[in-house]
Amino acid sequence: MVDLRWQYWQLLDPADESLRWLAITRPKAHARIDRTKMWTLLADKAVLVANWFVAEDHQRPEAQRRWIHDSITGWDFCEAAVEAGLPTADELARIARPEAMLTVDQIDRIPLVGVVGKREAERIWVARRG
Repeated sequence: MVDLRWQYWQLLDPADESLRWLAITRPKAHARIDRTKMWTLLADKAVLVANWFVAEDHQRPEAQRRWIHDSITGWDFCEAAVEAGLPTADELARIARPEAMLTVDQIDRIPLVGVVGKREAERIWVARRG
């Protein structure tokens, strides 16, 4: 069962509205940094990782964003996770070298199973492996 403490997002390319990232936020977190942080899905590793440049984009006014940030349900997140693309090597390297907003020690990881539950995480994993 999906965890309702999270808010689920799909980030779309504004040119063609294709799915670029799946992300989660924790709007009711105690620490301010955790309220502004966005964790993006690395589906091939079944983990979500704090992504400073997606979080930074989320804080901008809507007209200045690089992606369309669309709030979705946890169930829609699970369905999209089966089809979600993978970040490029450059994007992975960029996540690991924060230039703004987060420090290296704030780039944490959350296992997918902790967000969507064991059954959904296994379903996503099996579906992705084809």
